[in-house]
Amino acid sequence: MSLAQHLLVLALAALPVSCVDGRRLGSSSPEYELYRQTRVAPTLEGRLSSAWEYLEQYPEGEFRADVRAWFRPAEADYFVYAGPSSRRLRRYLATLPNGPHAEQARVRLAELTQARVSATQKEALVLTRALAVSAELERAEDARKQFISVVSRWVSQLAPSPAFDGAFMKAFELEAPAAACDDLRCVKQFTLTYTIPDAGRSSERVAVFDVILTFVGGAVSRGELIGPDLFSRLGEATQRLAVPAEDGQRRAEAIGAAQQLIAGVLEPDFPAASCGREAVSPVVLARECRGVRVQMVAALDMGGEDRVVFEPAATKSTTGPASR
Repeated sequence: MSLAQHLLVLALAALPVSCVDGRRLGSSSPEYELYRQTRVAPTLEGRLSSAWEYLEQYPEGEFRADVRAWFRPAEADYFVYAGPSSRRLRRYLATLPNGPHAEQARVRLAELTQARVSATQKEALVLTRALAVSAELERAEDARKQFISVVSRWVSQLAPSPAFDGAFMKAFELEAPAAACDDLRCVKQFTLTYTIPDAGRSSERVAVFDVILTFVGGAVSRGELIGPDLFSRLGEATQRLAVPAEDGQRRAEAIGAAQQLIAGVLEPDFPAASCGREAVSPVVLARECRGVRVQMVAALDMGGEDRVVFEPAATKSTTGPASR
């Protein structure tokens, strides 16, 4: 049973017997007809409205004491029932627009309306901020993936292939970033930014590296990717973990992650099973097949230049300073 129905039952039970004596029931005056609606209206709202109208129209009416005795507690209970709900407050005001608690009902309705508007605005603000954070994270993820993709693509392209023809060299020189070339080598310089979580917030990283082609007799004889802490930056990007300066343990872990990335890129052209070679520090990965040697050479000091080198296998192993 709803509260409204419960109130109606209580109200009916509370009516005094004197209200239904034969004299009053036999009356046919407008006053009595209005009084009668306070007893027989099919809804609680109808009875309350009739009772309030009766009290307003007939301040000295014959049934005033009976109506007032019922109306006062019933109206007070109905207002309490309506209080938490905008819908029920509007129904109260429709029933008793000038009732004893009408002004309080209007104030409460305005408060609930404002609270709802504020909640909606707050939800919209939270959603806007969440979307902005999501967009920022998406951009950060795209930048991180782009850095990994660019390095992986150049490692793959520097593997010996028919790509080192005239079309490749023209594209190498002209595609952004444009290469600077002379008779001995061509150099492309890359600067890529990305962000990673660091101590509970996003931290921007800048990866700087070159792609270098060295010529002998007009043909490419050596290719390199070289950059300061390049393997640390790759490790950060793949693991989404910061490599603080002077943290040797994290540097070693980042080199390991970079080694796994480069090894995967090399696998189609330099499979570990047939091309793998022993890697002696500072070399962290070595592959050799079809007269070509590939090495990952880690800098011995923080801030030093890490390299991925492709060169003829007949040359001396590249573990010394980079040929910038």
